[in-house]
Amino acid sequence: MIDERTLRVAIARNPFANRIPGILREAHSLYAAAPQKRLSQSD
Repeated sequence: MIDERTLRVAIARNPFANRIPGILREAHSLYAAAPQKRLSQSD
């Protein structure tokens, strides 16, 4: 996981800086659960 302080420094000048950490946390919780096979790898 990315260090919150490092992230805030990197996005400090972004107009959405206050929203980005929450969006990234939500995306991580949705997509980092279990690896998914690509359609080309399915049986």
